[in-house]
Amino acid sequence: MSASENMMIYVIPALIICIIALFWTIQVARNPEDEGYENQKKQKLHFGLLIGLYAVGFIPAIAGVVLYFFYW
Repeated sequence: MSASENMMIYVIPALIICIIALFWTIQVARNPEDEGYENQKKQKLHFGLLIGLYAVGFIPAIAGVVLYFFYW
């Protein structure tokens, strides 16, 4: 068994957790219970920031995993 096959045991659950976290974060951003979110402009700003944070953190991580495990 190669090193990449050993690491896949850890990567797959981490990937599933990240996808679930992304889904629930978007759900909270779309329908927050906080009173400060009543302002549409503020709500759009927060939603945009969440998408930006996930794009900066999640997309490079997935690309790195794919490159490492399939093309290394």
